[in-house]
Amino acid sequence: MVRAPRPPVLVVVGSETHLRGGVPPMSSAEFKVLREQLGLTAPWVAEQRGVAVRTVRNWEDRGPVPIPAAAWLFELRDRFNRAVEDEVFRLAEFDDDPRRRVTVVPRIDEDSPDELPASFHRAVAARVLAEVPSARIRYPDVPAPEPDSDEAA
Repeated sequence: MVRAPRPPVLVVVGSETHLRGGVPPMSSAEFKVLREQLGLTAPWVAEQRGVAVRTVRNWEDRGPVPIPAAAWLFELRDRFNRAVEDEVFRLAEFDDDPRRRVTVVPRIDEDSPDELPASFHRAVAARVLAEVPSARIRYPDVPAPEPDSDEAA
């Protein structure tokens, strides 16, 4: 006899509800906002999760967001935050030379250094720029400007 999987157990701690194991429930709005903040498209998420784009749109419009999808998106959020921290730290090494404070981002997905879309890396760069306003962002196929040259508008 095969037993049906047990439903997840929600634990209420104060005013917060968490899934046993640490994944909090995610609202439809939270899912969409986080997906967009990470620079991910609904079609990309659908492909990665093995579902139809319409399914992702349903999660975002009316829920519920499945716990595995929420956990996966939280993992990407953590990866995003680590990437931002690492890049801000790397750029801090160039405090003495602002011209070297450059973050290189992929222009297209095929240029991405990993399995994540180029838009994820550009979103990381945007967050880095918010934390290090003097940083510059460029594509890998565009040479860095010469130190004393005027930049084109």
